[in-house]
Parts: sequence; structure tokens; C-alpha cells
Amino acid sequence: MHDNSSSFWGYLTGILTASLLLFIGYFAVFKKQRFIDFYISRDPSERFKRISEKSWYKLNLNICGSACLLVGTALLIYTISCVINK
Repeated sequence: MHDNSSSFWGYLTGILTASLLLFIGYFAVFKKQRFIDFYISRDPSERFKRISEKSWYKLNLNICGSACLLVGTALLIYTISCVINK
């Protein structure tokens, strides 16, 4: 038997975790140039990195961001379906 309080906190945790994953994924995939500019231009001597290195950062951000978006979307759908079918 589940009481309503633990169910509420479970749903809230699921929605907050999914929102966090979607937020991270959105910025990694769609705002990646800011991440790259920040990471590369922290040190003025590193401002002109090789193009291949920037491409590697973009690829990593695309992969990680897409995974966050996928898992976040799945978790959000699962949590909402649990709330609806309660």
C-alpha cells in the first residue's frame, strides 16, 4: 500500500529530474557555441584552438545533450502517465 505523500514526492522528484535533464540537454544541443566559447576562451593563449578540437567538443555536447533530452523526455512521459493512471 502506498500513501499519498510518498506518491506525491515520487511524482515531484520524477518531474524535477526530467526537467533538469531537459534543461541540460537543451543547452548542450542548441546553445553549444556558448559552452565552447567559454571553455576555449578561458585562457587567452588558447583562444585559437584547432578546428578539429572544436568539432570534438561539439560532437561530445551533441551526444550528451541528445542523451539528456531523450532520457528526460522518457522520464517526463512516464511520470505523467503514472499520474494520469493513478
